[in-house]
Amino acid sequence: MLRHRLGPRRAELATERIYLQLWRSADFDVTGSVATLLLELVRRHLTDPVEQPRAPRR
Repeated sequence: MLRHRLGPRRAELATERIYLQLWRSADFDVTGSVATLLLELVRRHLTDPVEQPRAPRR
């Protein structure tokens, strides 16, 4: 949703800012934040377009 409204780079920066705020907050445990960051990395890998290898030219 953020990506659609803000564009890919601004959405990424907003997401990173949110995670940084969560990381710094006293009530957010380290285990939860690491798990959340790992899930976000997996989500990005699955949803971001991956460059497809090109067929060799003849």
